[in-house]
Parts: sequence; C-alpha cells; structure tokens
Amino acid sequence: MADQRSPQFRLLPLRAVDLPQGVTIALIVAIAMGIFFRGFRLGHDLFWVDEVYTTFNSAGYTTQDIAALFQPPRRLTAQDLLTAIQVTGDRGLTDVFRSLITEDTTHVPLYYAVTHYWVQGFGSSVVALRSPAALFSLVSMGGMALLARSLFQSWGMALLAAALMAVSPFHVLYAHEARPYSLWLLMTVVSSGLLVRSRSRPHSLTWVGYGLSVSLGLYTFLYMPLVVAAQALYVLLAERGRWTPVVRRCAVALVGSGASFVPWLVAIAPYRDNLTGNTRWQVQPASAGPVALLPNLGLTLARGFVDIDPAVAFWRDLGWLSGLLILAVVAGVVASFGLLIRRTRFDQWGLPLLLVVVPAGAIVALELVIGQQQSGIPRYFTPCYVGIELAVAAALYSLLQSARRRMGMILLGVLIAVGILSGIQGAIAATGWHKSGDYILAATAEINAANQPFVLLDSDAWSIAFAHHLAPETPLLLFNSGLVFPAPPAGYGRYFVVHPTPEWIDSYAEVSGYTLRSLEGLETAPVWEIEP
Repeated sequence: MADQRSPQFRLLPLRAVDLPQGVTIALIVAIAMGIFFRGFRLGHDLFWVDEVYTTFNSAGYTTQDIAALFQPPRRLTAQDLLTAIQVTGDRGLTDVFRSLITEDTTHVPLYYAVTHYWVQGFGSSVVALRSPAALFSLVSMGGMALLARSLFQSWGMALLAAALMAVSPFHVLYAHEARPYSLWLLMTVVSSGLLVRSRSRPHSLTWVGYGLSVSLGLYTFLYMPLVVAAQALYVLLAERGRWTPVVRRCAVALVGSGASFVPWLVAIAPYRDNLTGNTRWQVQPASAGPVALLPNLGLTLARGFVDIDPAVAFWRDLGWLSGLLILAVVAGVVASFGLLIRRTRFDQWGLPLLLVVVPAGAIVALELVIGQQQSGIPRYFTPCYVGIELAVAAALYSLLQSARRRMGMILLGVLIAVGILSGIQGAIAATGWHKSGDYILAATAEINAANQPFVLLDSDAWSIAFAHHLAPETPLLLFNSGLVFPAPPAGYGRYFVVHPTPEWIDSYAEVSGYTLRSLEGLETAPVWEIEP
C-alpha cells in the first residue's frame, strides 16, 4: 500500500502522463535554448565590481594585498594588472577563508572555494571565472526536474518545470555572473527535492542527503536559512504539527546541518561589525510603506519570466507595456497558485507556496522594519522563483490534461517565446539591470580607440573592473589618490584618470597644473581626460 504521505495530485495521476507531441517538442526546444543561452558569449557582457570581489576572494587577497599594488605608484599594462590578481599556487583555501572572514563577512566560502580550484585548473579569464555559475545553473535545471517529479509524480511536470527554469531570464542572467547565486539556486532545488523524497520514501540515506544539502546551502549564501525555514514549516504543517517520525528525522537533519555551520559563525564573530559595513549600500529608506513596496515586488516577480529593464530605451518609452506585462505576470502567478491549492493536497502545493511566502515575507519585513533596500534586488528572491515556476508548471500541466488544452498550449507558447526573446535580448546586450557601471563600456571604448592612450588608475575595485575592458597592452599608472598627485609621463597621445577621490579631483589642477575634462556623454562618470 502506498505511504499515506505520498503525493497524490488529483488532476495529475500518479503515473507518468504523456504530453502532446507538439508540447513535448516545444519543451525540449526551450530546454535546449536555455542551455545555449547559459553558455553563449559567457565573457561578453560587463565584468563589474561584484565580480572583481569574487576574483579577490577566490584568490585569497585582502584589501591590503590589493592596496599594495597601487602604492607606491607603479607602471604596468592592463594585462599585467589582471595577472597580478589571479589565483596563484602560493595561496590556498586558508587565504580564501581569511579574505572572507576578515573583510567580506556577508559571504560564505563554498562558492569561492570551488572557484579557487576551478580557475587553478582552467585559468582566470572572464569565461573561466564565470563558468562555475553557468554550470551550477545548468545542473539546477536537472534538479528542478527531479523536484517537480518528486512532488507531482509526473515526468511531464518535470519537463515543464525544467523548461520554465531554462528560459527564465533571471536564471540566465545570473548564470553569466561570477557570484554564488546560481549555486544557491542549485542548493535550493536539491535540498527541496531530497526533502520531498525523504517524506514520501523515508530512508536514512535520503535524510542524510537532505541534511548535507542544507549544510552546503548554508555555506553557499547567508539567506539559505530562509529556505530552511520554509522547508521546516512545510514538514511541520504537512505532519499537522505532530511529533511524527518524519518531523523527528527532519529535526535531526536540520540540527546536524546547523551544527556544521557553527565553526564558520565562530570564525566570523570577531568581525561581525563588517556585516553592517558590507551592507551599508542597502541601508537606506527604500519604501514608505507596504503599498510603496508593490511596484518593486511586481517588477521582481515579472523578471522571472520577461527581461524588463526600465533603463533600456524600449522599456522606458513604453512604460505602459511593462506595466501591463507586470500585471499579467502577477495575475498569472496568483491564478496558478489558486489552481494548485484548489486541486491538490498540501503535500504538493505547500512547499512551492512556502518557498515564496517565507523568503519574500522576511525580505519585506527587513525593508519595512529595518529600512534595508531589498525588495528591488531580485537575486535575494531566488528561492521564490523556484516556488513560482513549480506553481506555474503545475497550472499549465493541469490545463494540458483538461478540456482546456488549447488554452494551456497558448499560454505555454507565450511563456516560452517571451523567455527566448528575453534570452536573445540578454545575449545581444553588453550589460543588464542586475549590474551597475555601464559607463565602463563607453569609457573604455573611447580609450581603446584613442591614439597612444595612457591611463592613471586609482586604488579602487572599480578600477580593476575598468581594466578588464581595456586593451591588454594599454599602459597604466597605478596610484593611491589619497597619497599622491602623479604627473602623466611624456610621450603619449591622450591621458585619462579613473576613479580618483573627489578631494583629489578638487586639488589636482592646482597641484599639477593640468586640467581635468569629463568625457563627452559621460559627464557623471568617474573618468576624466587629463589636459595640459
């Protein structure tokens, strides 16, 4: 007899239901396009400051190590600078941990340790540095399929869920960024899949696997406890608040996972003040109240299905279109959860809903109570996208198995088409809404086209991001604007200075006798041309 906790989707029989041939082909095409987008032009788009910090941390460098490159002033090329910050054989995991513990306390070490060894084997190019994120995103698609299969007992559902994740512009964008968010996505779907399997087919090994995946998730991103809270609440509610064997085993797994994270908490305790310093950019009044949060939350939700960027002229000029799309996506997601809740048991709809409600609720509370700007930062909602994609996939599958099959096929076709178009847009664009520093591309294009350029780079992580886009042979002078006023050497055609402090800018003309001129069209960018 089947275990009474085994998922039983009333509209979706426990056997694997064949999808219409046309639908199956469309889903396979969507998955293939998702694979293509994650690997296409991986090194093309903007390499920005967050990825510079990934370079520092995975190489085991601290701020002092980087500052030593800029003081005393030294001359080298752009390629020499990038070579100087690469992973080297004389720095190991201890240095990676030291870099994170003492200076980047908001990040945990698993992703950086993986990247450390990855670049040792494959080099420190932008493509190599971003490849782990792309691979984690690819594997997440398989994990999503297995999670959907475990929840709904249907390979058709698994294919649908994987396809929605494959063409999601949110997942594609972060597959192209050398940051831990794709690994967090993977840990979310793997741990959730193992939890569902442990409930439906209890075995000590599956519970051990679940505990291990949670532990790895805790060492991946500091918001993983929100995922764990959603999973724990799911188990508790599914067991109706009783101390059943399932609850007991889940508790043991979570206690073990939490205990495994204690050493890291102990290590960062002396540097806990860094947690505030590293998130200072977030601490600003972002929303006046719950109603003011709604536009950010709606845009964040919609970005899971369509790549809306208000900074792009198309979306800026057609604000009404983006508004309609956001409303349509929000309505579709709400309808999907409504259908899922009405036609399935809590065993199936509980986890997708809680993966949305718990993390989103915590993020909203942080913004309203503490005043941290978070509702407009989609990467923090990564587990929410998993829950949403499961719900939408289940709603579409229900339609495809009902008399409203044609409606289901139309809606699925629209979602796949919009996702693929968003992927094409992202592949063409050199940057996106998830990054800042667009000026780097325009400024470096002008410098690279200049006759015999010479660049003064101030001691700043943004300067290193800037150097990534300069021609490799571009001559540089590294300096610390807080300490010196270097004079440009003779013999070059044009001179530029990047990221000096405001105080340095105010004093440079008087001290040096040179004039600083903003680049045309980049008047607000921290890049100036130096003129006699």
